[in-house]
Amino acid sequence: MASRLLGFLAELRRRKVYHVAVAYAVVSAIVAGAANDFLPRLSAPDWAVGFILFLLLIGFPIALVLAWAYEVRPEEPGSLGPSENAALRFPQSAAPIPTSNVGQRKSIVVLPFDSMSPDPGDAYFADGLTEEITSGLSHLRSLRVISRNSALVFKSTPKDVRAIGRELDVQYVLEGSVRKAGNDLRITAQLIDAISDEHLWTEKYDGVLEDVFVMQEDVSRSIVDALQLTLRPEEDRQLAERPIEDVRVLDCYLKARSDMMAGGGEHLQRALHNLKMGAEVLGESDILYQGMAEVHLLSYEYGVKQDEETLQHAEEFANLMASLRPDSPHSHYLRGRIERFRSNSSGAAVHWERALALDPNHLNSLVWLVAAYSIQAGRPSLADALVHRLSEIDPLTPLTVFVMGMYHWMAGRLEAATSAFDKAVALDTSGIFLHPHAAYALVWQDKREDAVDLLDRIIERNAVPFLVDWAAFLKHALQGDKASAMAALSDELRNYCWFDPEAQWLATSTFSVLGEKDEARRWLHHCLDCGWINYPVFSSQDPLLENVREEEWFKDMMSGVKTDWDAFGAERGVDA
Repeated sequence: MASRLLGFLAELRRRKVYHVAVAYAVVSAIVAGAANDFLPRLSAPDWAVGFILFLLLIGFPIALVLAWAYEVRPEEPGSLGPSENAALRFPQSAAPIPTSNVGQRKSIVVLPFDSMSPDPGDAYFADGLTEEITSGLSHLRSLRVISRNSALVFKSTPKDVRAIGRELDVQYVLEGSVRKAGNDLRITAQLIDAISDEHLWTEKYDGVLEDVFVMQEDVSRSIVDALQLTLRPEEDRQLAERPIEDVRVLDCYLKARSDMMAGGGEHLQRALHNLKMGAEVLGESDILYQGMAEVHLLSYEYGVKQDEETLQHAEEFANLMASLRPDSPHSHYLRGRIERFRSNSSGAAVHWERALALDPNHLNSLVWLVAAYSIQAGRPSLADALVHRLSEIDPLTPLTVFVMGMYHWMAGRLEAATSAFDKAVALDTSGIFLHPHAAYALVWQDKREDAVDLLDRIIERNAVPFLVDWAAFLKHALQGDKASAMAALSDELRNYCWFDPEAQWLATSTFSVLGEKDEARRWLHHCLDCGWINYPVFSSQDPLLENVREEEWFKDMMSGVKTDWDAFGAERGVDA
């Protein structure tokens, strides 16, 4: 109740109702004084003064209602310099924007908001607000919204708005800043035409931290109004929805999200601590349970604690989330990740399919379902529409681009795959996407020398230890140096390949090249146990498996794989 009252008061302040009330009172006092002085001199009847006072009295609530309904926002007086004039061409409003692209889906990118807070440690708040606005807009099916991950590429970029618009193929850019000083909060946002670089509207929101929910919704609704978007009832509800209504809990959640983005054991521990602190205040919360499940999955993925207990904790929180919000795509996404780590590829795909049925733009489900269809299932055609959607909303995230490379590879478009891998490397700052996967794709193109050159680059860069070992393992295998290849196969690399759903197949291929047929059989059997049914790759496409294709055990395994591959396609309406 208290949070709703605070929100209502903040809305009164935002709509300038207080200003109108004060102005009306001042004007009414002047009019009443003038009536009392002058009407008797004009021989007006005695009741005239009382009648005017009555009119002023009943006009007061009418003025307040009109202020609320029309959000009176008077222009500020004073002259503006040229740059200010351009920035405030449509000051304090979200006037409809004429467009020549009538009937076309409009598009926008929300650039990372600048943190103007005096404390550098408050930068997480600006990042969190950017993510929340992006997430809210992404639910609008009439608007194409670039993902936050792709937008992050332009953080502190020297590129101008026109260049960003061309690179992302978007019509509009939202940029802004956040200043948090103690309990005071100021948010500035401006919508820019990416073609003309014209500022379409600018708005400043001043308040306290408790006002952040109203401010966030106002920014989104201003964009909806400016772009003349028609909202479905459920979309209108989603814009008004506040999964966290207590600003203390929001602060804990945003800090946790920042630590999860940073990764690593210490950051993940701190993230879990903040989420638990939020739960102590709020009690049961689907958004906090979602965060807790993600922390455990990241702990497993980063190798901080890679065991079944970690997955069980993630599953517990994902199920708690689903019990509070059965229609949430996030719970299906999380359970899909859990099944993927448990080597149940087909079970993971089912969860991601359900997530996308609830939210067609659920980014993480899109990425991992493309991987599941293309790589483990060997059905890249099922991913065609998903890849198109990904290219529209997340074209510059290294993982997304890398997965697109795998999709092209499995579809036989080897040059497109190599190009995507190169782009992922160019976008990446961690070094993890300079990956042996790309070398295997070059081998498929009969470019072994190029593959060895790439593997040497990975070894020289020395960014990720297990990738260096893997590069040496494959390089020596391609050169026929079995002893050096097996020496490069560290325990860390064996463990990584055994548990990673994509690396299992490539390790099998490398053992085949080395002539280690027993190892190749053991690893292929493990692939099949983990849900691999990619019959085309195993049976004919992968040139590195030629050494084992005539083995009886291989033919026996392929018989079962073919049956499962056909059944998976038939269930989804795809011919063999």
